[in-house]
Amino acid sequence: MIFAMSDYKWAKLQSIKSKAPIYLYNFNHKLPATPDFVKYGAFHTGEVAYVLDNLQFLNRPWLPEDHQLAETMAGYWANFVKYGNPNGKGLPEWPQFNTKTNQVQVLDVNTGKQTLPAKGELDFMLSQTDK
Repeated sequence: MIFAMSDYKWAKLQSIKSKAPIYLYNFNHKLPATPDFVKYGAFHTGEVAYVLDNLQFLNRPWLPEDHQLAETMAGYWANFVKYGNPNGKGLPEWPQFNTKTNQVQVLDVNTGKQTLPAKGELDFMLSQTDK
């Protein structure tokens, strides 16, 4: 929640004050793991191998859906670097973030846009830090 809170606060401020589009994501995919590590599920930095499409360098029991997610995420990141927009041919639409809709791209086996998960909790935590 600490990482999510700071990113959410930044995205809210940028969507109000900046003219540049904001693209926010929520990586929800639980990485395949051996029994000792299943408890960690989706975790901070878990998305890095997917973004770079480098699954082959990690010793995990990857499934076909992991490779598909890595291909999708690498496509988004490459598009963003090239065009300033992650969207592109063959990729699920990634909405621009704004404080009216609070739409983010959820990156998982079923990648797609939805209202920011845990928005209520994040708003509460931010309200406590602003006191």
